[in-house]
Amino acid sequence: MSDLLDGLASWWHSGVLFMPLMLGVSLVLYTLIFERGYSLYMRMALHGGRGAAGLDPAALSESQFRLELSRGFTIIRALTMSLPLLGLLGTVSGMVRTFSTLALASSASSASVSQGAGAGISIALSATQYGIVLAVPGMVALWFLRARVERIADAQALRFHLSAEQALGAAEES
Repeated sequence: MSDLLDGLASWWHSGVLFMPLMLGVSLVLYTLIFERGYSLYMRMALHGGRGAAGLDPAALSESQFRLELSRGFTIIRALTMSLPLLGLLGTVSGMVRTFSTLALASSASSASVSQGAGAGISIALSATQYGIVLAVPGMVALWFLRARVERIADAQALRFHLSAEQALGAAEES
């Protein structure tokens, strides 16, 4: 048990512990993105703007309809923003370990100290790189999802206004 705790503490201090955490966050993020994208695709392709559950957009105001379409976007945005921050936290913890190792290594040879410091800095900075690489596609996907919501909501608003004009025209004729 002590070896396990020592290993986890070593991971934490090197910044590597944050990489599996970022992987878990990104799996949740990309699952939500896929679900929202699939839901919006199905809404357009199969139901002509209506929800899979038979939601009637005409029964909602335009803002309520947009809110229903963009359900889950706040969570997606929060997860996307957390990935680079987790990477930065991994980098900071790795750098703290590297500098504390440098401070304690005053009696070691300069070659081994510089090699250890370089390896520690490399591991620490890879946490930030990992967080950014995982976050950027999430930001792009969120942009595409928002654009799709706007297209669906605009198309629904146009259909609503056209049907209202047709109903008004029919009422005036009779």
